[in-house]
Amino acid sequence: MNGLANQQVRTGALALLLCLGSIHLHAQRTASSLEKEDQQAKEKDVVALPAFDVSADPEARGYRSTKIFGANRMVVPIDQMDGTAFVVNKELLQDINPTYLYDVAKYVAGVAPGNYTAQDSFLIRSNEGGTNLIDGFAVTGFTPYVPMALVEQVEFIKGAQGVMYGSVSGGGVVNRVRKSPQKAFSLDLSAELGSFGYYSSIMDATGTVPLAGNNNFAFRVISSFSYGGNRQDNLITEHPEQIHSFQLKYFIPGGGSILGFVDYNNREWTPASEVTSGDPVTGLFDTGLHKKHSGYASLVIRSKDVRAGFIAEKMTGPVASRFSYQYSDSPWADDALFPINNIAGPDPLWARYRKQLVENSSFYYDGVVKFPLGDVVRNIVNFGAEYTELTRDGQQIINYGPNFDYGNFTRYNPQRGALAFNIASRNNTMQTNEALDFESKAAFVNWRASFMEERFSIIGGARFLEYTQKLFNKINPSASRPAKEGDRTLYRAGGVAKITSNMIAFVGYSETFSVNTGLGFIPAGSQITQSNYRPDPGTKSFEGGLRFSFLEQRLNIDAAFYELRQTGRTRGGGSSFSPIELLPDNVNKGFEVQVSAAPTDNWNFIAAVTQADIVNATGARTADVAEFLASAWSKYTFRDGGAKGLGVGLGVSHIGSKIPSAAPSGTAGTLSNWRIPAVTTYDATVSYTYKNWLIQFNGVNIGDKLFVKQFGGSNLAIWVDTGIKWRLSARYKW
Repeated sequence: MNGLANQQVRTGALALLLCLGSIHLHAQRTASSLEKEDQQAKEKDVVALPAFDVSADPEARGYRSTKIFGANRMVVPIDQMDGTAFVVNKELLQDINPTYLYDVAKYVAGVAPGNYTAQDSFLIRSNEGGTNLIDGFAVTGFTPYVPMALVEQVEFIKGAQGVMYGSVSGGGVVNRVRKSPQKAFSLDLSAELGSFGYYSSIMDATGTVPLAGNNNFAFRVISSFSYGGNRQDNLITEHPEQIHSFQLKYFIPGGGSILGFVDYNNREWTPASEVTSGDPVTGLFDTGLHKKHSGYASLVIRSKDVRAGFIAEKMTGPVASRFSYQYSDSPWADDALFPINNIAGPDPLWARYRKQLVENSSFYYDGVVKFPLGDVVRNIVNFGAEYTELTRDGQQIINYGPNFDYGNFTRYNPQRGALAFNIASRNNTMQTNEALDFESKAAFVNWRASFMEERFSIIGGARFLEYTQKLFNKINPSASRPAKEGDRTLYRAGGVAKITSNMIAFVGYSETFSVNTGLGFIPAGSQITQSNYRPDPGTKSFEGGLRFSFLEQRLNIDAAFYELRQTGRTRGGGSSFSPIELLPDNVNKGFEVQVSAAPTDNWNFIAAVTQADIVNATGARTADVAEFLASAWSKYTFRDGGAKGLGVGLGVSHIGSKIPSAAPSGTAGTLSNWRIPAVTTYDATVSYTYKNWLIQFNGVNIGDKLFVKQFGGSNLAIWVDTGIKWRLSARYKW
């Protein structure tokens, strides 16, 4: 950890001490007065403390949850939102038991498979990955990856959420709500076996910490060790992974809490050796290059992620306040050997070594105040401020060497600290060493005014932020890019109306943007200036729909029309052979339907359908995006009789055809007449519960279909699904 990081941690620790002192003074107030205030707040307020108790949702039935945690890191009822959201609750997570998030995300309307190997990769309304959050905080680093062992529920909040979260994806955000400390003791132990040599063990313990008769402290410890397995695409086999999480929570007498947490994740992964080429049904074509895994003759990626911070929340008079700090440290490195016969002549190869360290420190304050205007209007105002500082230090070394017998290399191990690989002396070497500093300051406000006993609501919001981004060339400082500075004001507006007891209508408008580091074409001899930068991508989202609830909330249907207008889009820049390219503006129009039902106490069901029309300004369809998606998942559990405890579930997922971003070579044809075919896959589960035991089998893509997810242009990379994956788990809970 460098000096800057140490200073940031010391600053965070000092802030925590000051916060503890302040909260201790508040705690001196009489318990009866505080309890009275909290009770009144719970009766009248839409936002209730403690904000972390999101799992206690008495109105939830089966796979349906009525409350969402991600909106400004406060609990908000979904039926009072002016946009579309869906919660993957703990019941659905337990039944599907996903290895990675996409295994369950595909049952959410508007969510499609992504195209990357080293993260939870999916598209939300055609936008890569969404923005990844944990407990409402951005997940930074090379891989926005959060182990499922830490997750209580997952929230998909769609649309341009810039007012809520600042610079985020236009498609929406994905918020993981972590498992939090509970006063009631429990110990959960599980062991798992699975495909591709996977095995793991997980321990999850929580309970009260007795301190001198004080039972206001609770802890949670989660540890997991695993080996093998398979990512959701591109033939990646994981090697050892360690997950360790520790949380300590202090419940302030009278209301509120302070939570401290530390998460550590250490993992390594490499490509598997399966050959998946020459299948005309899937569209895979037969090239020796793809037999070496999309161009990789060998690849090793290693990462170690650390997240730490604290969250303090308290009701002070009419204001529910929350102050938090989060620090993350995400170093990663990879080394790879590539054949590049398609680039530089017969059978040459090139080797690459990359390493990067990403550090992030963020301070947040959120507040919620509620005040009525007589008996007619109820107002709720959410306000806050944020400060984020992110640094990224990266190095890349590339060597070229023709006619090497790369089959003899199973792994490339570079000489750390040297300027090149072992073979550097044989041929040309290219090295880059860059550092990025990013700083953002923001203030925001959201409000909702409700009329006629909350039958109608008007919603609005705005965020003002300033940002500075600097990119340094550490090898040639004179070639460093100038600072990219700016400020943005983002807006949102909407309305919600309860038309009948069974139907709610909503309409919303929202904006977001992201900061672009890409440069446009620069003529020889010209200087890099701010005017050379590509424009910052922006998204404006329009959305409207209806929410239906029937049979005492046992059948719920959400239907929405949306339109995303995107500007400043780019692609490329992901490798040395993939330059940044400016794309035409994009218009994404779509219709989504999400159904959740619990016909009986034994039977849970969800389904989703998405139909989109995604074109750019020229009228051409956007590549690598399926315009039609459909899915359904259902599970039946026997509650009595001879089969008591037995559960059986089945899922189906359909992904429509896609236009590839690059044309295959050879006899497969050109881009104009080639498509990534549509595919339908099936999942299944069988579980048995007996007393404290849960034995469960889950199969993903049980039809063992091999299909293309994306065809990329860089090194002729083809992202594929690897066929059937399965997992058998045994769990015991005290």
